[in-house]
Amino acid sequence: PPVVDDESSSPEEEHRCSCSAKVLQAYALFEMKNGHSNKSLEIIRRAVRMDEGLRPVLGWKQFRDAAAGREFVPKVRCRKLEKWEVGQEARC
Repeated sequence: PPVVDDESSSPEEEHRCSCSAKVLQAYALFEMKNGHSNKSLEIIRRAVRMDEGLRPVLGWKQFRDAAAGREFVPKVRCRKLEKWEVGQEARC
């Protein structure tokens, strides 16, 4: 649905817009985690336009860095190899 900006919008439209914004927020975090900081920033800004309640997310370090042109590098965690797996590659 389109972004609802006028004051005459119904509570149902506002709720739908807010729910969509939260889905976009989750998608932005997913993209950030996968190293796509510029795409993530664009998505989260769209989400904030839809729901101002999400504005604090723009203050999170990874989004501040992306807005300043610094690239966010996600940390990749690998599980510890079991004794019987020694000599094999770690699985992430």
